[in-house]
Amino acid sequence: MATIRLINSGVFDRRPNLTIQMAHLSGGIASVIGRIRSYQDKDFWATAGNPRHGKLPERDFDHYLRTRMVFDTAGFCGAIRR
Repeated sequence: MATIRLINSGVFDRRPNLTIQMAHLSGGIASVIGRIRSYQDKDFWATAGNPRHGKLPERDFDHYLRTRMVFDTAGFCGAIRR
């Protein structure tokens, strides 16, 4: 949710030099990216113009994932053994 809110809020558009690192592959965003992309169609979901749910960034969602965010892979491993 934090990644989606950062992108849709327009913070990257207002701060063109900002890059943000998200931990743990951004909560596994890759597993739900198709669903996230579909929810960017604010007209289809009838949220366009809604002050809370109708916001969109200036560019497509994936642009910000590729160019303005970095993701670590912490926790992406097997069991911890002693």
